[in-house]
Amino acid sequence: MNLTKSQLKEIIKEELLKEQDSAADKDMKAAKKLELKLAKIYSMVNDNVKLIDRNISSFNAPGLRAAFLDGLRAGLKPVSAGGGFDARAAQKRFGDYFKR
Repeated sequence: MNLTKSQLKEIIKEELLKEQDSAADKDMKAAKKLELKLAKIYSMVNDNVKLIDRNISSFNAPGLRAAFLDGLRAGLKPVSAGGGFDARAAQKRFGDYFKR
């Protein structure tokens, strides 16, 4: 079977696309398995905000709630820095609330 250069390139291109699709499909299946566990984290944050509201006076609850949520924001790393979460930065920011 004699293939022209352009036919060979097309075959290679199709095979590479199949491999990429296969990897993407595997990643999506793995992501679907994680979906419920990751979604529960939102509920946990919500539950902790409610915990603050239930246990702290209405005078101080807004400040503690803001400090808690600000700590979460401080832990988020920008996508340009590789993304992720820095728990130490979050805890430090939250701890600063108690040092005032």
